[in-house]
Amino acid sequence: MKRYFIASILFVLLVVMGLLTSCGGGNSSNDSRPIMTAMVNSTNWRCPAPNARISENSITIYGTSANGQTIQLVIRAGEKGEYNFNEFTGHEGKYIPNMSTGAAIYSTSGSTQGSGNVLISSINEETRTISGIFNFKAFRSTDGSFKNITDGVFTKVPYKFINTIDTTVYQSTLTAEIAGENWIPQNVSAIKNDTAIIITADYPENWESLKLVLPVTVASGIHQISSDGPIYGLFQQGFYTYPASNGSLTIGTHNFEERRITGTFFFNFIDNSSQTISVTSGVFQVYYNDQGIGN
Repeated sequence: MKRYFIASILFVLLVVMGLLTSCGGGNSSNDSRPIMTAMVNSTNWRCPAPNARISENSITIYGTSANGQTIQLVIRAGEKGEYNFNEFTGHEGKYIPNMSTGAAIYSTSGSTQGSGNVLISSINEETRTISGIFNFKAFRSTDGSFKNITDGVFTKVPYKFINTIDTTVYQSTLTAEIAGENWIPQNVSAIKNDTAIIITADYPENWESLKLVLPVTVASGIHQISSDGPIYGLFQQGFYTYPASNGSLTIGTHNFEERRITGTFFFNFIDNSSQTISVTSGVFQVYYNDQGIGN
């Protein structure tokens, strides 16, 4: 009887070990699979097939869940490190409710209430994978709602290296007059995402910046700038952001292959003293980096 009891115990142990092995306990093949997970307003979000793109000066990590909800992390740097999401750093966390319906995007940019961070812990050049953690709070301007993204993890996400335009050869420029005074920014850059081309001119010494937001397919010709879009103008001074109330943008050229746009613009905005301020004589020539998911 004792011999049969011992044999039964050994049989059970063998079965348990077999189950552990089949579930991954003794198999490391699953460890190489990419994964991206998070909690969205305390609800589980999971993407089993995330992707990433890396250039010399940017990292984009993105994934879409089975029900079409997309999380995108955009870092304006091309190396490991910890980066903060807010409207001033240029780094951005996005939550897109449904890619197929073109729903309004939740973002950490464009609102003082947007915040968060991402830690790029590993960029493995041998396996071409990237790993890290993230969390952020993103807002949507259309209705003032927000999404709280917590416990974000991305592991061994495959990345594609994208060669960007050499800015030492191609120089982006933008100048304008604001309230009759020459305004020449210190830095001018442009990016294209899935919904817009965003031209940003910064004058950090004065805590000022100017942005033009254009449709990705914007063509040569005259276009209206308005608060309803699809072309927007923004002027930021300190902690205040002033949207353009009206204006005009003339596109001279938009070379899709070279990713180059030239044009002129003017617009008005109302400042925090309820005064109408004019931005005039705007001229730009920019080369944009393509940050779109579909690129």
